[in-house]
Amino acid sequence: MKRSLLLALACLALLLALFSTPLALPARADTALSQADLDALALKGEALPPALAAKIAPDLLRSLYAEPAADAPEHPKDAPEATFLVVLRDQADLEPAARIAARAERRWAVYDALRQTAERSQQDMVAALAALQAAGHVRAFQSFFIFNGLAVTGDLHALLSLAARPEVAYIYPNRTHTLPPRPASGASSAAEPD
Repeated sequence: MKRSLLLALACLALLLALFSTPLALPARADTALSQADLDALALKGEALPPALAAKIAPDLLRSLYAEPAADAPEHPKDAPEATFLVVLRDQADLEPAARIAARAERRWAVYDALRQTAERSQQDMVAALAALQAAGHVRAFQSFFIFNGLAVTGDLHALLSLAARPEVAYIYPNRTHTLPPRPASGASSAAEPD
């Protein structure tokens, strides 16, 4: 139990360290594409504008960017889809929380700042995702306040639509990472905290 709590706190600390500083992203040209542009790119497999492609992890783009058959319907039910993480540009300012001396108050201040930032900045994204879901391009999505982003399971059209939004910083595939097996119960390492 104590080890699990320490691991959870270490993960939270790592996430806070990663996202407590503003994202240093290069300035980008306007990436807003029309619906017709997105449809054409998704259906024809043409090259993406560099500013749009820069927001998407190359391996994710390759996994969904396949040349459709000439007789493919406009919204194929069997279109390839992937689960990806959409990180928004707006990140919580955690500086005020860092100045709080009391540990419990500091933790609540971090929680509140992360939650409020996500609630404020994800409203339009959730509406856009609901529309994409109604159109059959998104199967599922889930909001996360800890990194101010969303997990989305969708097709290429959804990926391109989200990448074209100015509030999106980066989109990368949702990967599974496995921990090494636990050592035998009697073999405790001196480097491991209890």
